[in-house]
Amino acid sequence: MKELKFQPRCFCTLGIELNALVDKKQHLSFDEFYSLAEKRQLFKWISKHVDTSLWDEEDKLIMEAECESFANATDSERQFGITENALVYLVSMCFEYIQHPPTRTLTDL
Repeated sequence: MKELKFQPRCFCTLGIELNALVDKKQHLSFDEFYSLAEKRQLFKWISKHVDTSLWDEEDKLIMEAECESFANATDSERQFGITENALVYLVSMCFEYIQHPPTRTLTDL
């Protein structure tokens, strides 16, 4: 049973990379965010924009499911005060996963 090799540094690095996109005025709408999450394509989108080399392919599959769950289980405005850019919401997701690591495995998918 393959488990995500959770390491805080993976989420710290991802958060830094996403934050750099925000600094460069990159924008991800919430409509696109939710659409990508629902299709389990959000981590794939992330991988096209930032370095995700710390993650192997199985970890990326697990994170697709985690991103979908995060999108469905949290409220960007109520819980994080984020309303304008879903990239900032993704940075918050990194903070959440540092505090509460994902526990999903490939067999859970």
